[in-house]
Amino acid sequence: MAGANISGDLKNPSTAIPKGTLLAILTTTIIYLVSLWITGATCVRDAHGLTQNIINAANDSGILASINCTTDWDNGDCEYGLMNFFRVMEDESAFGPLIQAGIFAATLSSALASLVSAPKIFQAVCRDNLLPKIHVFGKGYGTQDEPRRAYILVFVITMAVICIGDLNVIAPIISNFFLGTYALINYASFDASFARSPGWRPTFKYYNQWVSLFGGALCIVVMFVMSWWTALITAFVFVALFVYILHRKPEANWGSSMQANNYRSTLLAMLKLTNSEDHVKNYRPQVLVMTGNPAARAALVDFAYNITKGRSLMVCGHIVPYDVSDRVFFCLSKLEKLFTKWLENRKVKAFYNPIANATLSSGTDILLQMSGLGKLKPNVLLMGFKGNWNANKLEGLDDINEYFKAIRDAFDSNVGVAVLRNGNGDGLDYSEMLKENNLGYPTMDGLLELLESHAPLGQGLFSASVGNLSNITPTPSPNWSSAALNKLDDSSNRNSKVFDFDSNGARNTLSPPGITTVSSISQRKMTASQRELTATIDRYRTKVKNAVIDVWWLYDDGGLTLFIPHLLTLEKSYLQGAKIRVFTIASSHSTMEQERLNMVELLKKFRIQFMEVFVIPDMSKKPSDSLIKEFDDIVAPFRSTETDSREGMISDSELAAQKNRTDRHLRLRELMLQNSSQAELVV
Repeated sequence: MAGANISGDLKNPSTAIPKGTLLAILTTTIIYLVSLWITGATCVRDAHGLTQNIINAANDSGILASINCTTDWDNGDCEYGLMNFFRVMEDESAFGPLIQAGIFAATLSSALASLVSAPKIFQAVCRDNLLPKIHVFGKGYGTQDEPRRAYILVFVITMAVICIGDLNVIAPIISNFFLGTYALINYASFDASFARSPGWRPTFKYYNQWVSLFGGALCIVVMFVMSWWTALITAFVFVALFVYILHRKPEANWGSSMQANNYRSTLLAMLKLTNSEDHVKNYRPQVLVMTGNPAARAALVDFAYNITKGRSLMVCGHIVPYDVSDRVFFCLSKLEKLFTKWLENRKVKAFYNPIANATLSSGTDILLQMSGLGKLKPNVLLMGFKGNWNANKLEGLDDINEYFKAIRDAFDSNVGVAVLRNGNGDGLDYSEMLKENNLGYPTMDGLLELLESHAPLGQGLFSASVGNLSNITPTPSPNWSSAALNKLDDSSNRNSKVFDFDSNGARNTLSPPGITTVSSISQRKMTASQRELTATIDRYRTKVKNAVIDVWWLYDDGGLTLFIPHLLTLEKSYLQGAKIRVFTIASSHSTMEQERLNMVELLKKFRIQFMEVFVIPDMSKKPSDSLIKEFDDIVAPFRSTETDSREGMISDSELAAQKNRTDRHLRLRELMLQNSSQAELVV
């Protein structure tokens, strides 16, 4: 251990440590065995030390029987012998002072080894921030990075232990801690080998994982044989430290065998899952959420997580609308690290998957095909409603076509499609409103042009002043120029802190509870508009009491229309405990009751809790003239002409052919406004 603890100071530790350790063990073992044989052959176990008794016993006087050290060794009269007298070696030796000199030499060598190695280990612990408020001892001095502060601390602790004044009291405790350490090291070696990690490559040719396991078990046995109560104390301290560090989740990454075991068990579990047969009872909605920049659409992320709750797959898809290049790949790798941390800070158990593609539809298709692995692949596509679809009239026709094509391709891929429309009419991208309200908008350190509106990254994403990723407020920009890419590339070469952030952070508009930020903006008292915007963004994180979910079951679409609302009523959802109302249609008044009974039977069959079932009899009724006129006004800019008939425009013949379907949907809108305007969610 002395060599392992200072392995960083050795020229060739892989050679020096095995040779030095084995030679030291061999030498000391021979010395200990010779000493044991000599003392065992020349000394009795217990003796009272009275020479006259031995003489009398030799003369058959019988006086020795009055003090029998064989049976009465614990009565306090037998103070000598191998078990009781600690200076036996000095009495056995030819020259007593030589033994004392050896004891001093052994003590000094052990003390120096511990004094050199222990502070260095403690320095590493301090730098990893494993325990609170100990980072001051991690400071190093000089070219060798000497831990002088840790030296002082070790000296103080050592003097405190020495002041106890009784080595026999200290020895069992110290020995048990050493044995506990050796047991953990042996088990760690075994565990690393058992995990089959390719990074674990011991160079000692006689190494065997089962010998390590046996050595660890032997250390534990010796701990309890030596002193069972100190062994329990040692075990308690080790377990308490392990649980604390596991709960604290330090930022340090040691490449531990736990990571290797997690990888191996996950891989085996996924292979086992892939080879298993699907069953409807085990169906889980595995959601691909088209978030773009997740920080800009935190509400969409939160809503999707209310469905998955960390119990099924959730992937946040981000299409970076640029052709593939080295610089784009560099950006994607940075984004993946940043937003993975952002999701962790927001307590969302999901994956972030960015891809580079020039179009929304093609990017969505790639995400549907490539996201996931084996059976862990998305089977539901969740998108935000394109609320501004008609804002730019014909100038935005290409965007509308891309949006529609993405939905159509999802259906062609045989996955469920869900579109979330925010009821407040503001949409789901709050980046502009956050900027206008001066909420969590950090200053720029250079990169001013990044990504387009349907996949925005924004300025704040790359600021060195960002407190944490929950504080990102992206701003759409017209183009990601080559100049911006050059800045991005140059910043990486200069080891710039463009992408740095403090994961400890502070609470702000996009943060989960308990996350704080150092941003000066978040420290100010928020205005009424800022508080309102914050509440709007976090609406899907705030539980709604006595909520109602309205499900419009117009036709059998596979059951997702009922299953998603059911999941939203379960625990850990903002609609936990909500009541489900089901609306269905009947072809005539005479079949209303039968349709209602059929729907009730279906809900009971699938064990879906519901409050009430309503049957709509007049679905075929013509919508109001005002609604028809409103529809005509909306589609008027998109009517095709003889000179302009681009893809996505509507011809007169198409309007006539789809008139009945159009009237049906307009009538459905009227019925929803009439019956479900007060519901928290309409499906």
